Amino acid sequence: MKIENFILIKSKCLIATNILLLSLISCQSNISSLEDYSKYISNPSNGFFKETSISNFDINIKYLPETYWALKEKNQNIDKNINELSKKYQNFLIFQVSIKPKDNSKVVLKDFIHRNALHQKDYMEQISILNYRMSDYFSISSQNKVFKAIDAKLEDNAFDKQISFLITFIRPKEITNSESISFLMTENFFLNNTVKVDFLQKDIFSNPKIEIKQ
Repeated sequence: MKIENFILIKSKCLIATNILLLSLISCQSNISSLEDYSKYISNPSNGFFKETSISNFDINIKYLPETYWALKEKNQNIDKNINELSKKYQNFLIFQVSIKPKDNSKVVLKDFIHRNALHQKDYMEQISILNYRMSDYFSISSQNKVFKAIDAKLEDNAFDKQISFLITFIRPKEITNSESISFLMTENFFLNNTVKVDFLQKDIFSNPKIEIKQ
């Protein structure tokens, strides 16, 4: 191959690489709102969102970083910047867990609440579990240590096609040097089984170069 042809091919490769990098940077800089950021963390390729299934249910687990909550709060606090709002969430890890039947699109949240409740007493017990005791079923693990959830809030919409919870943990010091965090859900209310998914630290604790309008 002539040296001129080699240089020409190499130049074309460099141009293509630069175009790709500029494209990626451009995509990130388009994130300027809560809606944009929600789409970003809902994209499985970015590492915040995990999907799995067990028995007859699909389970989605999403890590909601402090930037998400800061953007959400900024809608009501326009005088504060994102970094300032983010600080109040830095000591917590918050996940959203959604459970949906695989084959029955007609099932809504109210059907979950009445599930297997043969008597009024059973129904009241299930309401109590859903509202006050679901945190017992969730934990995270890192470096062979397990940490229990401190709160599990039911996202209550009786006509949703799924049931969702916001799960909150105190951010443990052990995760600082850990490559990954395991999220565990062990309960007998819906699944009668254990769900485990892994989140990479480099993904969920990264600070992507995105431009958010203040």
